[in-house]
Amino acid sequence: MQLFESPIKLNGGCVMKFYFILKSSRALKLSCLLIVFLLLSGCTKNSNPTGDQGSLSDSSIKPKVIFTLPADKSVGPFDIYNPGSGSSRPSFVLQFNKLMSTYSLKVGAITCKGFDRPVVVILHLTSIPVIYDKAQSANRTGTTESVDTQHRSNKPESYDDVLEFDIFDSLTYETGYGGVQMRYAVGKTYTVTIDTSLEDINGNHLQTSYTFSFTPEPNFRVIYSFPAAGQTNVNILNGQYMEVMFNSPLQASALSQITITPTLKGKWSFYNGDSTVASFSSIDAMKYNTAYSIAIPAGVGDNYGHQLVSNYSSGFTTTPFQVQSVSPTDGSTNVSSTTEVYFSMTGGIDTSTIRSAFTISPSTTGTLYYSGNGPTDFYFMPAPGFAFNTKYTLTLSTALRATDGTYLSAPFSASFTTQAFQVTSTSPSDGSINVPSSQNIYVYLNGPIDTSTVRSAFSISPNIAGYFTDYYGSDYFEFTPYNGFSMGTNYTVSISTALKALNATPLPSDYTFSFSTQPFQITSCSPSNGTSDWPLNYSPISVYFNTLIDTASARAAFSINPNTSGYFSFYNYSGSPEFTFTPNNGFKLGTTYSVVISTAMKSLGGGNLSSPYTFSFSTVPFRVSISPTDGSTGVSRGTSIEVYCDAQYDTSTVRSAFSISPSVSGSLQFFGNSNYSPYFSFYPTNSTSFSANTKYTVTISTTLKAYDGTPLPQTYTSTFTTGSY
Repeated sequence: MQLFESPIKLNGGCVMKFYFILKSSRALKLSCLLIVFLLLSGCTKNSNPTGDQGSLSDSSIKPKVIFTLPADKSVGPFDIYNPGSGSSRPSFVLQFNKLMSTYSLKVGAITCKGFDRPVVVILHLTSIPVIYDKAQSANRTGTTESVDTQHRSNKPESYDDVLEFDIFDSLTYETGYGGVQMRYAVGKTYTVTIDTSLEDINGNHLQTSYTFSFTPEPNFRVIYSFPAAGQTNVNILNGQYMEVMFNSPLQASALSQITITPTLKGKWSFYNGDSTVASFSSIDAMKYNTAYSIAIPAGVGDNYGHQLVSNYSSGFTTTPFQVQSVSPTDGSTNVSSTTEVYFSMTGGIDTSTIRSAFTISPSTTGTLYYSGNGPTDFYFMPAPGFAFNTKYTLTLSTALRATDGTYLSAPFSASFTTQAFQVTSTSPSDGSINVPSSQNIYVYLNGPIDTSTVRSAFSISPNIAGYFTDYYGSDYFEFTPYNGFSMGTNYTVSISTALKALNATPLPSDYTFSFSTQPFQITSCSPSNGTSDWPLNYSPISVYFNTLIDTASARAAFSINPNTSGYFSFYNYSGSPEFTFTPNNGFKLGTTYSVVISTAMKSLGGGNLSSPYTFSFSTVPFRVSISPTDGSTGVSRGTSIEVYCDAQYDTSTVRSAFSISPSVSGSLQFFGNSNYSPYFSFYPTNSTSFSANTKYTVTISTTLKAYDGTPLPQTYTSTFTTGSY
């Protein structure tokens, strides 16, 4: 049994939702009658449920119910419904002549009488259609969100002219979380009432309440059985489980009256405690190609005294013992030579019969294997593989038996064709550019290689010395150049027909691919181009390359302006080869340097830089900073004053350059006048040399000079105010 829910567009543009159960010809007839009835019920050209125009949103038209499912005073059974806990179908459906606001639908607005307990009626939770959303778009369509979720999250109102409803036990129902969905009872008539609180898209209410009644289940009956009536090719393994569903709880004593023919040993019981569903678990295996029937006699009753009014019977037929699937499938082409053959049967196999029943043509050595006792599948693995570009035919004769002794119902055969022996890919791939010089060549084929044929089949131009790595029975080989590839070079690799597969099949034609290596180039430098404030000492220039370098060429290729003497160091290892240049006496203050690496620079493989590489940087100027910093307040009266310099300074120029106003007695001392953090300090004579609450100004004039005679380019000052202590 299968349910389909789908909107259908009728003549004139009317769209309605229908629920179809593909269960029997009777259900299809009911579905067709439903469509015809709706066509006759007033769908017109102006009934447009998109809500953008037409009578569905005409404010002058008052809302009313124009159609119900089930119809008023109708008597079931209705195969389009199966209300009950977990059902995906609604309990009933209403159609209005207007787009109705689902937001206006409060619990209690629609009631249903006829149940043995209080119930609540809510919108069908599994499919809430949104045809029109006035807050976002006049043409919005489609949602599966529950209306309760929409309301809880304060989403805009939704509208539709066709609404589905569920009925829940009021004691178990929680808004948005469901509960026990009510099943229609046998012999009961139900009355649904819609009150006037419902609003349409224009805010109009129903003028009067609307009531309709129906009797959905007049008699105790079987709703469905599994396997389905008339089903064929029922798998004997899956078919050991059977199920019958009733429209009312079955008497436990009635389980023994359900019979299966031919007889199977097993037990009928209620499924998960639900006495509307009787399930059968067999301890017997079903027989192949056999018609079985489930029978229930008239008079079997439910827990409320209702009885089946007629005998019930449902029949199905099991599958023959046959091939369920085969891989490769019949007619397959371009099949890998290393693929394995796989058969899946409709039941357990007597494994002792596989070898005598299975043949492959042309004959191929290999291994038949399976897993466990009485497996439903078995495999054939060729060794070392199938021949290339060959058509194979697989055959299973009727000598193959199932575990119960049943023979294969008819001989089975399937054919497939293997691939030609061929190169499947290479690395580098054909046409690759900027390939690293350290890259190895990999050649992949679609089957195991006779490795003794690799060396004679392989050639590369320009020729380069290297060695091969290959493994017996593998489907690839590797070529490694001894000293890497030359930079900026085009290479062409050829694999000739001398290359053979392990089964002696030669490559059908030569295979050629080409690639080009990266040019020899500088990848980065330090300092980078445009760097400022480069330290004067212990910060050499570094130049990085994309391959090993010819160290002898570095000295000739390197130049720096202004000219600076220095020495080179080399770190010529794979990964990031580099050389460094360190000036003998450091760099000069406040100077811009330009560096050029000319095309005389060579890689270890002999390739030159394609163009000169140039970068520049500037060293730190001669600058000072003063502590306490400018604007400081509450400074201790015994504080010292520090002056930090960006370069070593000439100590003989400090006294003439340093001054403090108002004047304060004290002494100057020199510290750290080295490559790292040179500075000098002024110490007051005592802790009260500075006056309390007084503003002082420290000045460093341009008479201060660096160690190389460079004067301070500007006067620096810092003003601070002392505290009380």
